[in-house]
Formats: sequence, C-alpha cells, structure tokens
Amino acid sequence: MSDDQRMLAEALRRLQSGDRTGAVEIAQRLRNSGDAAARASMVIGIARREEARLDESLFALERAAQRAPEDHAIAYELGRTLEALKRWGPARTAYLRAARLRPSFAPAHRGAAAASVAVADFAMAEREYAAAADSAPHEPGLFQLLAQVQLLRGHLEAGWRSYARRPQRRAYEQHFAQLGLRYEPPALRQLAGRRVVILGEQGLGDNLFFLRYARALAGVAASIEYVGDARLIGLLARSDAFTRLHSDKIPVDLAGAVPVLLGDLPVLDAALALAHPPSLAIAPAPDATARVRARLEAAGPRPWTAVTWRAGVAPETGHLAKQVPIEPLFETLRPARGTVIALQRAPAPDELARAHAALGRTLHDFCAMNADLEEALALVSLVDRHVAVSNTNVHLAAAAGASVEVLVPFPPEWRWGLEGASPWFPAMRVHRQQAGGDWGGALQRLGA
Repeated sequence: MSDDQRMLAEALRRLQSGDRTGAVEIAQRLRNSGDAAARASMVIGIARREEARLDESLFALERAAQRAPEDHAIAYELGRTLEALKRWGPARTAYLRAARLRPSFAPAHRGAAAASVAVADFAMAEREYAAAADSAPHEPGLFQLLAQVQLLRGHLEAGWRSYARRPQRRAYEQHFAQLGLRYEPPALRQLAGRRVVILGEQGLGDNLFFLRYARALAGVAASIEYVGDARLIGLLARSDAFTRLHSDKIPVDLAGAVPVLLGDLPVLDAALALAHPPSLAIAPAPDATARVRARLEAAGPRPWTAVTWRAGVAPETGHLAKQVPIEPLFETLRPARGTVIALQRAPAPDELARAHAALGRTLHDFCAMNADLEEALALVSLVDRHVAVSNTNVHLAAAAGASVEVLVPFPPEWRWGLEGASPWFPAMRVHRQQAGGDWGGALQRLGA
C-alpha cells in the first residue's frame, strides 16, 4: 500500500468515526494524488453532505466521478447527494450507474428504486427494489418496500409474497422458534375443521383492513379466533366473523390451534390473494351513536363535515407519512355549509388555531373522540361529509358503510392504487397529490 493509499484509509476511518474535519484535512492533501485523488474528493463530498453543505458536496462528488467514472462507490455517493438536493432524475442516473458497476450492491438498487418512485416510474422502482432484495435478502424492510410497489401496481400475487417477508413476520418467526415451534402460514384447505387463531400483529387501521380476508375462513375452519388490540374487541364482536375474541394483553393458549398472522391472511389461498374482499361490516353501538349525535347537534346545524389532515410517521420507510397542508385544505372548505369539526388524532399545539383561521369560522374540536373507537365509529357513520388522509377512521368508515373523501399523498400507499378508486374501498372518493408535491388539483376537486 502506498503512502497516499494509507492516508486515504485514514481519511475514511476518521470520516466513519465522525471526525469530518480531520477527514477533510487529509483528503484535501490528496486531491492531486494520482491513485487517491478521486476517493479523496469522495471523502470531501460525503463530509460536506453530512454538514448539509450540499452544493459543495455535489461539486466534490462530480469532480470525483469525472476522475473515476468506473468507481461504483463514487457514483453511489453522488446519487445520495443529488437525492438530498431532490434532483431525482440525475440521482437515479447515478444510482443506476453504481448498480451497473456493482450489480450486487443493494444500496445502489434501493436508491435507484426510491428515485424512481419520486419521478413516478413505478415499473423501474419495482425492478430495482427486487434487485436490492435479491442482493440483500436479510436487510430489514426491503421486501416491504418491494411489496408496496408491487401491490400499488396491482401485482397482487407477487406483492403478497413480498409482504409476507415483512419485519413483523420475521419477528414472529423468531419468537415461535424460541418456543421450539415453527411458524408458517398454512394453505386454506389445511384449515378444514381446525381451530384458527388470527394474531393481529399490526396497527388499528391495518387490523381492520386485513380482517376482511378472515371471511374466507368461514365454512372451512371449525372456529375462528382473533388476538389483538383490546380496543377492537367490542367492535369486532358485532361483525359476527369470529368465534372468540381475545385481548393481546392476556396470554392465549395456542395448543391445538393453527396460528395465522393478520398480514398473512391474503396468502392462504391463490384466489384470495387476487381478490379485493369488502370490509367487515360493523354497526355503530346505539348508545355511542346517541351520545355522538347529541354532541354534533350541540355543535351546530347539518351538514356536518369531519376533517383529518395528518397520519403516519415517516416517508419512504415503509411507513408512509400522510399530511395535507392545513391552510390550503381549510381555505378550500371555507364555503362549506353547516358545521365543520376537527377529527385529527393528537393535533399539534398550533394546528387547530391555524385550521380555525383558514376556515374563517368556528372549527369544532372533536379530536379527543379518537380515544374511544366506539364513539369514533359512531361519528364517521353520522357525519354528512368526511374529509381525511388514510387513517384508522377511514377503516372505521368502511366498516360502517360510510364514504370518505380521501386525500392521498404522493407516493400513494399501496391500498389506494395509482389512479381512480381503490379496489378495496370502491365507495371512497380519492383526491391525489401530484408527483411534484402539488395539492392544487386535488384540493380544487375537493372544493368543487
């Protein structure tokens, strides 16, 4: 190893340890080195990106790429900086170049897939996520990202196979293995005459969504039980779909039972995987309906409009953030007659005040009603208009047979598809954000 190569290795070591200043100082001394200059510029580019000095990062990495066009690591880092600048087309080109130079390098494929999603090229996104998953089959979350794109494109059979490799499934497999058992979803025909226990391993909304597939067990299994969030037990008891219901806070004896994870229900049968079964039907409780109706009548005259503007936690991680800007949304609703209520779960301290100002009149605060699913179910069944991003209340509305005007951010969550109505929610009216982030057209249609 030459002295320059040893210096470069030290610069990389310092960069990885968080000493960006020391790394850059060494790298700058190598900028004219014949065999280390390109990677030295790469070190500078990475350090500047980590310091949020993106223009300097881009300059250094473009210089590195010119010097070493066949270096996959430099092409990949250039893609990362272009992605940070939201220059999605050039970022994808850089990632694809890195993937061509090192086909087994999963991060390059993953980067190319994410950039393809950003420019609405979902066909390429599917190919690149598949290549990333092939190269790194044990990387958490990759198959869930692949499933998101496959299901979004309507490739249901492949999508459910990928979804079956989600992190929650792997965690349950490990848990069963510790008990000396093996978890594997059975074929539907194998459940004939058996006690089946569905394990609700996901959030409230997904539990309500996936349990629509439990109907396929009726007439096959001897009994159908559900173990999940205690808040759902009372609602599900009125669906007549289950023999028994258990809170996940209390251990359930699985001796003699066939456990099936909630998210694996679609893969029990080939025909079921290709189907779009309707939501379970759950009627609101009469006492909750009476309480909520009284509160709505006290708030103001009909028509009653319920609004939610935010849900989810993080974009492009498999848990898509869903948010509509408050001011444009409520300005769109300003001409609406009747009474407008906020149904936002855990609103930020300033959100209600901003929404109230944009609406130009009283916005009634019903947000606390989210804490009681019985009251939330009654509310979504009673309101005359429900405007929301996809959240638990949308699933409650589907169960109650009510419609929602769903505001779908880009990229859309898989269950909303790429255009038109969702095959799982055909009664819902969908308003879609554009790929560039524009809500103008969607809000115009909402206000029409």
